[in-house]
Amino acid sequence: MEFTPPGHPQRRSALIDLADILSERFDKEGTKDDVHEVITLRRDASQCMSTDDPQRLAIRLDLYKSLFQRFRSRGFFVDLEEIISLRRLVLESTSTLDQCKPLLSLAEALYAKYQKLFCGRHRRGH
Repeated sequence: MEFTPPGHPQRRSALIDLADILSERFDKEGTKDDVHEVITLRRDASQCMSTDDPQRLAIRLDLYKSLFQRFRSRGFFVDLEEIISLRRLVLESTSTLDQCKPLLSLAEALYAKYQKLFCGRHRRGH
């Protein structure tokens, strides 16, 4: 990343490419540090884009997938909160005719939050 500092025209592409490579390695080897780095890189790539960039939605979906991987393996509640925020953004930026899948994804994330908050408490004897 030292060859593409902030403001460099190829920074976004470099961030995305590196995130994709680390994501593949995580899928194969399961190295937890990789998924953390992938999340950071995808966040940075998203911030390099204008709000009307058509690729921004795809980056947000990839970020969602990475956060979900980390949530499944570690159970970080903060990841679940960010997943819900991302799913809402995706839903808001999707045309009304194409909202079925984003709406279902948001519902799944909200259900996971419910389970984490209430069902986990019940299992502990409350």
